[in-house]
Amino acid sequence: MTQSTVAPLAKAAKSAVATPAEAAAPVLYPEMMSALEQTSPWDLPPEMRLTAGTATAVAEAVLRRSVLASRSLALSPQARRNVKGGKVAPEALAVLDALPDGASPYLVFSARGTSLRVQATNLKETVGAIDGFQDLAGQGILAGLRLVPVAEDTYDEGKDYAKGERRGAIGEKAVQLALKYLGIPYVWGGATPAGGFDCSGLVMYVYGKLGVRLHHFTGLQWLEGSRVDAALLRPGDIVFFRPEAGHPGHEGMYIGGGKFIHAPHTGDVVKISDLAGYSGMYVGAVRPY
Repeated sequence: MTQSTVAPLAKAAKSAVATPAEAAAPVLYPEMMSALEQTSPWDLPPEMRLTAGTATAVAEAVLRRSVLASRSLALSPQARRNVKGGKVAPEALAVLDALPDGASPYLVFSARGTSLRVQATNLKETVGAIDGFQDLAGQGILAGLRLVPVAEDTYDEGKDYAKGERRGAIGEKAVQLALKYLGIPYVWGGATPAGGFDCSGLVMYVYGKLGVRLHHFTGLQWLEGSRVDAALLRPGDIVFFRPEAGHPGHEGMYIGGGKFIHAPHTGDVVKISDLAGYSGMYVGAVRPY
């Protein structure tokens, strides 16, 4: 998928309910589904650029409270401020509120007026979201949807460590790849060298290059592998910190020698830190392969 994909939502909504047989089948926008089917399940999901319509029957205050409290949405700091400050149209809030529950939250990069930038953490959930947009278009809540591919880098991936190679080498190779990204700025929701990294995005991206699929969400990566005792850490193990809301709130990749690489927070860059300095926040470790 090399170009953004546009779907005529209102037209699709009208034609999709022409007969009972058509209505019974999953309603997917053909142009978008065709593009998504050509991508690998290992690819980063495309960003969804959404434009809200002009109709919603739910009060703005109710929608605002629901969006702010939702566990299905991970709002960027700026998006959360805009929602709290009344800078997001009620119809856009209705679109966010209608996103289907998935295995992990949708990343909401920006929300202002009637415009939204949203990304699911995997292609399956992207398809589910697009399927659900059919009804919103028919109700006049959603006016436009555009898929924008997330560009990957061109680093040489080397051997396929997920097939036939010594399993222990996967972690070692993950560390070698991760070290290439030292100095790249932290960006909330970032998952590429060109676009910046957040903590889970860095780990997801590196392991994705090695054929190990992870979600772009620390709470789920905590569950994606086998638990490892701190005394048995190997390079490549994912280390977790700062428990919050029932799951860890930060992570990094152990590189050996009591150190780990991570993308800490806004204003910082991908860097190496000492585990000892995070001992008070340490939750545990997972080996994802």
